[in-house]
Amino acid sequence: CWDAERIVGLLAGTFTLFSLAMGRLHHRRWRLMTALIGGNLIFQSFSGWCPSSLMLRRLGVPSRR
Repeated sequence: CWDAERIVGLLAGTFTLFSLAMGRLHHRRWRLMTALIGGNLIFQSFSGWCPSSLMLRRLGVPSRR
């Protein structure tokens, strides 16, 4: 069973690749999404919390702790 922390990494990687592809294929502004994801990952590394982990916990996904 996957825990919330592992799913957060999967979501971040998926959305990063998606936003890079959209920035390449459509418009460069999509790369702002990549920057937001990177900032959110840095914030999570310091605080241990991010908005997607809150959403996953509300959906009932167990945490590693």
